Amino acid sequence: MKYEKEIQSYAEKGFLVNPELLDKLEDIDEEKLFSFLNEDLVVINKDLVKSIEENKIKKLNWLHFDEARVIFEKNGYDEEYDAFLNILFEKKIELNGNGIDIGLDAEEESGGVVVLKNFDCKSKKLSVDDFVLYFNNRYKCLKEILSSRIELREAVSINRVLTKNDERIALIGIVNEKRITKNDNLLIELEDMSGKINLLINKNKPELKDSAKEIILDEVIGVVGNISNGFVFVDKFFFPDIPLIKELKKSNNEEFVVFISDLHVGSKYFLEKDFLNFLEWIRSKEAENVKYLFIVGDLIEGVGIYPGQENDLAIKDYRRQYEKFAELLKIIPEKISIILCPGNHDALRLDEPQPAINKEFLGELLKRENIFSVSNPAFVNIGAGVNFPGFDILLYHGGSFTFYADSVENIRLNGGLHNPGMIMKFLLKKRHLAPTHTSTSYIAGSKDLLVIDKVPDFFISGHIHRCSFSNYNNVTLLNCGCWFPQSDYQEKRGLEPEPSRAIIVNLKTRGCEIKYFGDESK
Repeated sequence: MKYEKEIQSYAEKGFLVNPELLDKLEDIDEEKLFSFLNEDLVVINKDLVKSIEENKIKKLNWLHFDEARVIFEKNGYDEEYDAFLNILFEKKIELNGNGIDIGLDAEEESGGVVVLKNFDCKSKKLSVDDFVLYFNNRYKCLKEILSSRIELREAVSINRVLTKNDERIALIGIVNEKRITKNDNLLIELEDMSGKINLLINKNKPELKDSAKEIILDEVIGVVGNISNGFVFVDKFFFPDIPLIKELKKSNNEEFVVFISDLHVGSKYFLEKDFLNFLEWIRSKEAENVKYLFIVGDLIEGVGIYPGQENDLAIKDYRRQYEKFAELLKIIPEKISIILCPGNHDALRLDEPQPAINKEFLGELLKRENIFSVSNPAFVNIGAGVNFPGFDILLYHGGSFTFYADSVENIRLNGGLHNPGMIMKFLLKKRHLAPTHTSTSYIAGSKDLLVIDKVPDFFISGHIHRCSFSNYNNVTLLNCGCWFPQSDYQEKRGLEPEPSRAIIVNLKTRGCEIKYFGDESK
């Protein structure tokens, strides 16, 4: 076999060679390549070789680079792999005209902010075909995750089992309908691209039936059971879920990240005095190791969000609201990287993904090197260094949370909106930020961008004005509070805010603290 000796040589050093490079093996400077990669396991491909040829050598998390490359080669495009290429070739990501450097200084012991996924989908007139593509893509993405489970590796398409009888089968599909029969059994209609079939969960299996209450419309699930007379009698069902991360990732450095959301600047209820207390603290010696600040949506109060809102506004022009917000952020030291994402009160469309807030609203603020404006949702990496992969952070303001707090019985009976950690865990199990069609307003297209295809280290949200932290399979779940007391409108919606709080995370220990900046006497 041609190149067998060369391939074996690379394999002995712990590397695999992409087939696209077989004709170039003799031209690769191996000594330079191996000193560059050190002992990190990586598949050597054309982009890596090109970066060396152009002397664009940087220190990266090569294991994550490898994972992103696999997704890229499978799907033809991957935002995260594209982000890595931008780092290698010293490009910038354009976010609505705001150039953001996502590279890492090779000599930095700890890296900064890398925007891995940022969405800028254009609004358009939708047709039935757009929704077909959207749900087909969701099915394919989540089917791939479910198929990795041993019980579902032999899953077949629905049309192949419709004529079978008294056989054990495994299926993966989208939940099209769910109802209780007159005999008190649970009946679910499951659909894939080949057809539909009815699943029956017998009332004589109370534990299974009770856990099936978490099955919701339009999500992708896997089932195992016996087929008889056109019905699948379910023995077990599976959610895509996230795997247990065996070890809680921790930074090598003593540095902190702060999470807040829902400022609602421009409202007459905005707790500006409390927020100024926060700004004073973040400039103090006590906060000298704070390196990152995330503000997760609803930067301003907005205009026309709900009936009668004009009576609740201190600043009635949303552009002036953003100007006030920018003035406040300029107080924060530039050594702190600030990551902003929008929410439903910001001056953007409600359809998710919401684009990043651009310079039209944030103006000169976006020229500061420490400001990163990203979409809702977004995926960001912080703290990566030469020997540390950094932390992957999933940001989602939380537009779907109210729907699941109301419609999922287990969440509703355990606090509903008072229990944001339970909602977030629920969505991680579904591997989707808004699986049910009506749970949020979204943009349908060739790709479902609300699928959680990558497991984060942190899942961060806001929207419901509660302040909490919890853990699920070693993913840290944080719901940020607000800077806004309960209004009449919030009371009508069942929101009981926990204002004037920030969540502070020590990245070296992963310990979380909620710090209050209001009047302690209240």
